Formats: sequence, structure tokens, C-alpha cells
Amino acid sequence: MGLGFFLSGRVTPESDGTIHSLAVLLFENAKPEDMESNWLSKTLPEALKNQLKSLKGLEIKPSGFVGVDATVQGTFVRDGDQLHVAVSLAEVEGGRPH
Repeated sequence: MGLGFFLSGRVTPESDGTIHSLAVLLFENAKPEDMESNWLSKTLPEALKNQLKSLKGLEIKPSGFVGVDATVQGTFVRDGDQLHVAVSLAEVEGGRPH
């Protein structure tokens, strides 16, 4: 199974509301009875982090790190040969998502 994330953009410190740092959390298996796919909980976030590292001005922090501007979390479900992934970005206020 191949996996790719396509990202483009640039984070500029001068702009208001810019996300300078984020943490990518483990992804949740939306079909918990599919134990064989649980390895994707760690693999998908790692692949995403590797792609996000290419964005200038964005610092990727460990998932338990306090003091990030935003968190990325996701869910996935494997359906035969297909993998469905939903990802969301949540701004963090005072060290906690809101």
C-alpha cells in the first residue's frame, strides 16, 4: 500500500494567526475490531510529520508537547484494498485544543 501526502505552502512569522508549531497526534482506527490495521495509528501520523517538516517556518513537536499552536488528529478505516483517512487541524489555546 502506497501513501503520500501532498502539501504546499509557507508559514511566515510576520502574519497574524499563523501556526508556527504543531503536534501530530496518533490517528484513531474507526473500526477497532480491525486489529490488523492498528499499525496505521502510528504510521500515518509519522508519514504526515515527515511531509510537514518540509514547510518552512513550521516546527513539528512531539505529540505530548505542551505549548504548540495547533494539533493535527485523524481517523482512518480500512475497507478491503481502500484506506479512508480524515484529518483535522485544531488550534490550541493556552496549551489545550479548543
